[in-house]
Amino acid sequence: MYRILSMGALSGVLLLGSGIAQAKLAGDPVAGQKIYQANCLSCHGSEVFTRADRRAKNQRDILVFVQQNCNRAVKKPLNMKDLENVATFLNNKYYKFPN
Repeated sequence: MYRILSMGALSGVLLLGSGIAQAKLAGDPVAGQKIYQANCLSCHGSEVFTRADRRAKNQRDILVFVQQNCNRAVKKPLNMKDLENVATFLNNKYYKFPN
């Protein structure tokens, strides 16, 4: 039984990972902007997104960065829909990676 549960858990992780790896942002940029203004501006401004050595190289990188870093800084962690909304807003406003 333990082996079955382990394989099921592993399958779930692989599916989740593959979904993020192939992420094309489809969030709501207007909702993302509101979330960004309410939660993110207290830590940093747009300089993080406009610097020459930006870390994000594609849409997936934006989503992962927001999920792993920004979500820890907010008082109430954001759900996946909110994270994707923020990432979509950031892509549309600053990064402009193609969909």
